[in-house]
Amino acid sequence: MVAASTFLIPLIGKYIDDLGVRPISIISDSCKIIGCLFLLLTYFTSDLMIAISFGLVGSLISIGNSQTLISYEKFIYIISSPILLFSIFIAIGNNMFDGLIESSGTALIDQAMSLPIKYYGFIDIVAGIFGVLGTYLYSYLNQYISRILLIIISISIITISSSLLVFFQSSITIFIICYAISIIGKVFSGNILRLLRIEIIPINQLASISSLMILLNQMILPIVGGLLFFSTGEITFIYTLMIIAIGITLINGILLAICLKRSTISS
Repeated sequence: MVAASTFLIPLIGKYIDDLGVRPISIISDSCKIIGCLFLLLTYFTSDLMIAISFGLVGSLISIGNSQTLISYEKFIYIISSPILLFSIFIAIGNNMFDGLIESSGTALIDQAMSLPIKYYGFIDIVAGIFGVLGTYLYSYLNQYISRILLIIISISIITISSSLLVFFQSSITIFIICYAISIIGKVFSGNILRLLRIEIIPINQLASISSLMILLNQMILPIVGGLLFFSTGEITFIYTLMIIAIGITLINGILLAICLKRSTISS
């Protein structure tokens, strides 16, 4: 399902550029409404049909939400920049880590912590709360702190909290708290990268290029899923992938901060 949305999103971006935002928005919202009504009114006879149906509708909603973000980014001031490359890899690192948590969180809680998998529910709850908190913190700090410092803060939060999560593998408390705190850093970086994208990409190419960036960002998810499927199922392998994800975010975050600093000095 992830792969389906991954490859359809760039097509949506192209049609936004060609047809405009309104027709695509109407079509997208209609698909989401029809999909939700289908789930509400259909009686499913098997668990397999439930999984497939919810996956398909989830893909439609994901595509629609991505289209909405792209359409809001239709207005910009503007030149191309290599900053976009570092932005893509930061998002790849973040998506890779979150994908590992979502796909393997229950296994980690069961095998590494020897706890019932019901504790996985706390992860989504706390992460949601901290996501909202991160949004409010970003809107406040953005008024007083430079963009470069904000990106440094966000990358620091992500790498430190995620590293502690990997290091203290047997503690469910540290696992949940560190993952939740990392969400704050990802909210910060997500907002900054979105603003950079708006400022840099030419207006007549914004939707298509943004869609291509989303494609590159999300392609890591089926790759990680494939690696987990063909792996031996060892917990060590999952944590190794997490460390790689942290490294990708850290390295490209540092490079982005340097690039932004040079850009500020030159201007």
